[in-house]
Order: sequence, then structure tokens, then C-alpha cells
Amino acid sequence: MDKAESSAASIDRWATCLACGGGNPASNRFCGRCGHEFSLSGRTLEASVELAIQAALPHAIKDRLTDSNLVELQLAERVAERLSKWIKYIGIPVGVVVAGLSFFGIQASLDLSRSHERLLTSLDTLRAKADSAATMVSEAERQAASAKAKSTEAGVMANALQAQMQAASATLAQSALAIRELDRQSRSIAYIQSQIKEIEKRLPAPKTGDRERAIDLLARTIWGEARGIGKEGMEAIAAVVANRTNAGPKASPAFGSTVEETCLKPWQFSTWNENDPNGPLARRVTASDQRFAESLAIATATIDGQLRDRTDGATLYHSMQVAPVPAWSKTALITRNIGGYLFYRNPS
Repeated sequence: MDKAESSAASIDRWATCLACGGGNPASNRFCGRCGHEFSLSGRTLEASVELAIQAALPHAIKDRLTDSNLVELQLAERVAERLSKWIKYIGIPVGVVVAGLSFFGIQASLDLSRSHERLLTSLDTLRAKADSAATMVSEAERQAASAKAKSTEAGVMANALQAQMQAASATLAQSALAIRELDRQSRSIAYIQSQIKEIEKRLPAPKTGDRERAIDLLARTIWGEARGIGKEGMEAIAAVVANRTNAGPKASPAFGSTVEETCLKPWQFSTWNENDPNGPLARRVTASDQRFAESLAIATATIDGQLRDRTDGATLYHSMQVAPVPAWSKTALITRNIGGYLFYRNPS
């Protein structure tokens, strides 16, 4: 290895500290003289390269000049030695020798100048690469800052979205409460409407001459006419009595103006017909009889206006076992069939 190669290897293996100028092995992280850390960042890369170039340039030029001078001297010595030998034999003038030496010296100087220019070109190339690296680092920092800004913006948007989701959840919870409240109110309204319909279906309280006698007489009529067809049939007979009384004698001579009169109208309720076997039984029955106790409760509800009309306004009825059927059934309208009895009302 010649001196130039040794110098290049030395530059490769050693690094100059930018803080104190001391030489250090290139593998060191810290300067052995001052402890300065060998690290480069995007902001100091250009300055560090410039300092490194300034530090290395004198040594490189010096080594190059030394090598050039050495080569020049060695070449001149050899040429002089040969010329001196040639002079002895062919007598070349001393001026020619001097001219030759001058030529070789100029040529060596030109070679040194070209080497210096190549070195400057290499340094310019290195500086350009350093500038490019610094630009790339700056661009990377810019992109990192942009990514950080976008990340921050995304975080803000995520927080806003979370707040909106929480608000939506609260709204949904309030909506669920409102729906439950509306459902409760709907059920209440439906119940009230059913009660209204129930009230509308209730019979108006019929007139009575004597309330207690009217209840007793109506209960015995119910028991005598319908004790064998169940509670619904018993309530239907009570409704017929109430409908006839509320219609009054103006609607038909067979109707009375009070409950007592309606029950005892001749040939209207068979229990009170002469020689009907139910008559004596209806007169003697007491509240100890379960059906009669039910009849008393139905009669009381009727007199108090609490009985539901199961006959849809019927004022007439007969057993389906009767034959022949009454003549009036041919023109009357059938409203219900309860317990084997057909109920009718006159067409309005």
C-alpha cells in the first residue's frame, strides 16, 4: 500500500470530533478527548458534513501534494540519471536536459491540478448528497408532523363521535321511557273506554213504586222464569223487565210504568199466570235458595241501574220449546239466543 492509499484508509478508519477537533476511531460513539456524542439529525446533517469536509480537505490536499512531489522528485532523479548517461555518449546539450526536466515538472503540476479538481468534484458530489439527505430528513419530519396533526384531528373526531353516541344513547333511553309511558297511558285509555262502553251498555234504572217491593217482585219473576238457564239467562229476563218499564205503556199496553206493574201485567210473565205451577213456588221461595239469592242480587243491580243489557234492547222472549211460536215473533227482530230462549225487540 502506498502513502495515498494509507491516507485514504486512515480517513475511513478515523473520525474528527466536531467539538474539539480530536481524531477518533470511526466505530466510536463518543469522542475520546471531550466525550462529545457522534450523532447526526436532520437539522445538523448539512452543518456536520460541511465541518467534516473542512476538516478532511487540508489533510487530503497535503497528502496529495506530498505524494505528487515525491513522484515528481523520483521521476526527475531517474530522468536526470538517464540523461547524464546519454550525455556521456551522444553529447546532448545541457539546455535540452533542463528543458526536459521543465517539461516533466509542468506535466506533474498539471496532474496535481487535475487531481485537485477531481477532489473538489468529489467534495461537491458529497455535499450534494448531504443536501439531498437533509432534504429527505426534513420531508420525513414534515410528514411526521402532518401525521401527528392528523392523528390529533382523528382523536378529536373520535371524542366528538363518542359524545354523539352517548347523547344518542341517552335519547334512546328517554325514548324508551316515553314509549313505556305512552303504552301505560294507552292501556289506561283503553280501560277507560271499555268502562265507558260498559256503562253505555248498562240499563237505565227503571222506575219503581216501592224500591224494596220492586226488588222482591223482580227477583221472584227472575227466579220463576229463568232459574234453570243460568245467571246469563236470569240477567236477560231482568233486562226485558227493565226495557219494558223504561219504554212504558205508550210503547205497548203490555208494558207498565213501574217495575211492579210490568212484572204483574196479565199474561206477560207466566210465573204470575193463574194455575201456573211456578206461581206458588215463586211466592214461597226464600234467600236460603241459592238461585233466589242470585235473583235478589240481579234485581238489586237492575233497580240501581248497574245491570248490563245482554239482550240488546229486547222487550219480548219465548222458549224455543214453545209450539206454536207466538204470532208477534213473525214481525219482531231476534236479538239474542240465551239458554234456549229467543229474545226479540219490536222494529223501530
